[in-house]
Parts: sequence; C-alpha cells; structure tokens
Amino acid sequence: MSIDNDLVSWNLLLTTLQFSERTFANHINAKFKPDLEPAIQISNRSWDFLPPEVVRPYAVTTAGDIAIIVQRLGMSWKDFKPGEGLLRAEGNNCLITSTVVRSLGILISFSADWHLITDYENRGNICVPSWQASILGFGLVPHCYLLWWFHDGPHPYDAFPVGDPALFDYLLHLYCQCRVLTPEDSKPEHLRPQALSVASEFVALVAPVLRMRNSRITRILRPAPNHGFYALLNVRWSGFLTNMQIGNEVYSSMTCLEAFRKCLVNLQTSLNSTQYVLTPVYRDVLNKCDEILLHPHWDTLCNAPKEIDLNGASERLLDIIHDACDWATERLSTCVQFEALLRARLLELFALRDENPDFSLTPYQDVLMDLYFNRVLPKVQDQTKFSEKLNAADWVVMIFRGLCWYNLHRFKHKFAPVDEQYFESKQPIYIG
Repeated sequence: MSIDNDLVSWNLLLTTLQFSERTFANHINAKFKPDLEPAIQISNRSWDFLPPEVVRPYAVTTAGDIAIIVQRLGMSWKDFKPGEGLLRAEGNNCLITSTVVRSLGILISFSADWHLITDYENRGNICVPSWQASILGFGLVPHCYLLWWFHDGPHPYDAFPVGDPALFDYLLHLYCQCRVLTPEDSKPEHLRPQALSVASEFVALVAPVLRMRNSRITRILRPAPNHGFYALLNVRWSGFLTNMQIGNEVYSSMTCLEAFRKCLVNLQTSLNSTQYVLTPVYRDVLNKCDEILLHPHWDTLCNAPKEIDLNGASERLLDIIHDACDWATERLSTCVQFEALLRARLLELFALRDENPDFSLTPYQDVLMDLYFNRVLPKVQDQTKFSEKLNAADWVVMIFRGLCWYNLHRFKHKFAPVDEQYFESKQPIYIG
C-alpha cells in the first residue's frame, strides 16, 4: 500500500501475472510447467533516500524483463523507447504507461481491468511461455540445435535477426551465396520491404519447435513489424509459403499438406518407373501425413487443426504433428548436405520471386506444390550435385518438416517486436 492507502501498481501487476498463470493451469495439461515464472524479491529501503517525486514504494525490474512480462500478459508494445523514457503497452484489458522521474529514471505504471478478462479471452491472447519463444519478441529467430545452419554469429544464442525485414532479406541472400555475415553488412539503399521475401521458408525449415509438450498453446510472437503493404509475419497463408513471408492467423498454414502428399505419391511413382529402389523415407512421410490428415480433430474445411487459432487445438493431434516434426528434424540432423540443400532451395525461391513476384499469391495449393516438386526440386538437385535419389528424399523431409512446423504455431498478428539490443538488457525500469 502507498501512504495514501492506494495499491501500488506493481501489486496489481503481480496479481495479473498470477491470473495469467492460473489461465495456463486451467487450459493446459497438469504436467505443463512454464520455464519462466514471475517472482518477487523484497528489499527494504528508507524513505529518506527516495526522490521526493516518489510517493509510493516502488519495485524495480529491467528493460529486458519488462519486455517479456508484457508478452506473458498477452499485451503488445505501442512504444518501447527506453532511451527516450517512453514505454507504452496495451492489450488484454491492461495498460502500461511511463514517465521520467528526475534523479530516478523511467517509472512505469500498470493498470488493468483483469476481472473483466474471461479465461476464454485470455487463453486466446497468451503465447508460448518459453525462453526460446520470448526471443521472437526481440526480432530474433532462435536456431535449432540439431540444425547448425548458422553459428558463431553476433546475436544472442546464435539467433538470426529478422526485426528489420529488408535487412533480413539481404542477409538471407548473403547466406545463400555462402558469404560470411559480418557486422558491416547492411542492406543497400534501394532495397525496400516490398521486395521481400523468402523469410518464411527459412524460419520454418531451421527454427526449433516452440510449441511446448503437454500444452495446447500454439500462439507465438511475430518477430517483425507490419508496415502497411508489407506484413512480413502477418500474411495470408493459402499455401506453405504464400507471399514468402513469415506467419499469420491463418487457417491454412498447412492447407497444402494434402497437395504435398499427392505430389509425393507422384514422385514415388516416377522413381519406381525409372528403376530406383524406393527409400523407406517416402513411406514414413506418407504414413505421417495420413495420421495427421485422417485425425478426427483435423479440420477438413480449413485444412488445419480445429480451434488452433485460439490455443484450443487437440493436444493429441498437436503431439502427433510435434512427433512428426521431431522425426524430420532428427533425420535432417544426420543429413550431410542439409545446408547445401537449404541454400539451393532458398536461392531457387529467390529466383522464382524475381521472375514473378506474385507467384506465391495463388490460392491453389496444388499449383504451389507442383511448382515446388517440378521446378524447385530438379534445380536443387542440379545445384547440389548429390545423388538424385538421396537428394529427393532429404528434400522431401525438409519440406515436410516446414509444413509440420507451421501447423504447430500461430503468429500473434497485433505485435511489434522491440529492438534486439534490449534482449537481456539490465537497464533498470521502476514500477510505481
């Protein structure tokens, strides 16, 4: 309590965080344990040493932690400029505002009508509560430890920066051309967001699964901002990679799974007709596709797990997709040409985009998959110079992994990441 018997706002903040934790417990398997939990450490201070502007006992956190707290509450940053003393976040019937207190620093105030937030609404707003998923909120995509596509980079945990969409596109070009990325690399002046991007394919193929076991929570943060025409992580996924950009509230991040299966059957038939010995990999992938597509909680109309957009999909179906994605990841981890395949595939997608910027806008999944199997795969095989049979099997597993990855995640569309420099920032932020 303050000296005038009003609750301090950090007390309400803790209450709201606890309410959010209870929502997790109500809608998630009892075995589920978030790897980050709110905690408080009490410290006694004398009022004699507090600035005169402070009339209530305050709490202190850091810029890095408050950014993650906002994620946990299902809120979004409207302004996050600690250097200018400006912090403002809204969402889920909560509000954070800031002021600069002389001789102290940034002091934020938290308010909420949390008693008006229903469990249903809160469940739809919460995101995967894991450390790796939190990195997305700083414009960084974590890497999968089994797929060493990028390492020894300048970013935390070898994450790939996507917060600046045009720069991401440029860096991805450099990566595909086997150029070493250096701090001096920056996007050329003529590069604009409208020219993007093959980013979504890259993320789906190399990012770790962020959905946590024993959980129906599939919503994750969008690690790049939405700028009008360009919505790097908020596009309509009518196919695997519509618009070649990352993420969406879509019903169709896997609508082309059935088309993928049809193309794989055709590929298998063509290999048999040319006397190739059929690898068990195709049979395994087809079986896993059938297990997903024939599941009673698979929505045949939307071609996605039922109720996935509000963190309400069947946990059993999500586990099946999760197992399939892990299987593909394990197999790719032993694929000696994985990085060569990845580079070749992305380069060919860049070429397709340059030829026809609108090719990925088609709403017909069969068209997209035919394009991938009949145009991209042969070019990838030509570029990588490996066995045609071996290349085809590894390429199929790589695409299947991407399809599974997007069926385990839904990007939060009204979210803009904060600058990556504030990840794990220790700059003090006071809470009034």
